[in-house]
Amino acid sequence: MEIKTRRETRQTLAQWFEEKGRLAVRQEVSQEFAQRLLSKGMSREDVAEVTTLPLTEVDKLINSN
Repeated sequence: MEIKTRRETRQTLAQWFEEKGRLAVRQEVSQEFAQRLLSKGMSREDVAEVTTLPLTEVDKLINSN
């Protein structure tokens, strides 16, 4: 088992939080883009394919309006 120094642990945690933040932003952008596509009349299946969001997530966006 590798023992990390406090500095290494802080760097690892910072990287983890940074990646989580990127994923959250990416998810938010995908959802906004999906909303736009849906408002233009694109089918839920096509929206899921284009945005790589699961159909269940696209359905949630549809039902939230």
